[in-house]
Amino acid sequence: DYTYDCRVWRRYFLGETLAERLALQQVIQEGNSVEGNMVFIAAFREVGDHETAEILEYINADETVHARFGNKWLLWLVDNSHAEYENTLNRVMANSGLKIPGKAPVNKYTRALSAFPMWFIEGLP
Repeated sequence: DYTYDCRVWRRYFLGETLAERLALQQVIQEGNSVEGNMVFIAAFREVGDHETAEILEYINADETVHARFGNKWLLWLVDNSHAEYENTLNRVMANSGLKIPGKAPVNKYTRALSAFPMWFIEGLP
């Protein structure tokens, strides 16, 4: 009933450099999904579906690790430069139409678990 959609990988290929591809795939898409999943987890818990919430928590732990790796390596590639980290994210957001934060409310705790730099987290709305 559900066809596979390669949009995540299509967006990945919008990046021209390794840093841009990491930013698109791991930092933006995975980072936003961690926040989005928190909304779903809370909704399932609210209606008493704790089994589905626990499954999503397991998935979200994996997504958090992906975002952590992305942030770690992106920061390494830009020599821990705040300006270049933000420039890379801004460039790929402009080219892809993706934004940080995504549609879910900002969750600074999950952003910190995902290894977003604190100076970046503090600047989120």
